[in-house]
Amino acid sequence: MLVLREKMLQEGMGSFRVRYLGDNQVLLSCQDGVKLPKVIKGNKERLFKIIEMLKPWDNGTIIGNKVV
Repeated sequence: MLVLREKMLQEGMGSFRVRYLGDNQVLLSCQDGVKLPKVIKGNKERLFKIIEMLKPWDNGTIIGNKVV
């Protein structure tokens, strides 16, 4: 996860918060008051250099292996 965070900082995306969920999944969020869809739209090209797939959070999302 540190590697992902470092790559995001190198690409100028320091406003994203990255939280590890388990397996190969992370949860992206933004600082308070910042709308994530707006930030993603403005950084889509740089974001997809780093992240393989991006989809909105869904309560039905199942994570195989959690790290506590």
